Amino acid sequence: AFLAPIAILYPYKSVEQRVSEFMFFMQLLQVGMLGAFLALDVFLFYVFWELMLIPMYFIIGIWGGGRRIYAAVKFFLYTLFGSVLMLVAILVVFAGLLQVATLGLGHDGESIDDADDAGVPDPCQGMDLTAIDSSRLDRASRTP
Repeated sequence: AFLAPIAILYPYKSVEQRVSEFMFFMQLLQVGMLGAFLALDVFLFYVFWELMLIPMYFIIGIWGGGRRIYAAVKFFLYTLFGSVLMLVAILVVFAGLLQVATLGLGHDGESIDDADDAGVPDPCQGMDLTAIDSSRLDRASRTP
């Protein structure tokens, strides 16, 4: 939120055409960034993350440099790959948590903690590493 005025004022002299559209996309980008940082839900984070990418595509495609169309298409393809990978990781983690939640209580009223002592395997074992690895792959897909 503190860097938004700097990001808007810095290209002030270089953006001479379609200034109102540029400001609209910058504000939409700001909404996406703040929403992603303030989201308390993983799915809401994903929605704001995707919302943040849309104005970035248009800013690159309209006000970019000499090869802006090439850069915008490349940005779209990289972010599409990373976003699908992040969505799959979110769904895998959610499916693992859903499986844990449906375990409930055992047949004689024992809790899930007692089931761990009895040697019942944990279906979410390794899920945290899956989410972390997919997050790293998501970032790596956006790095040229």
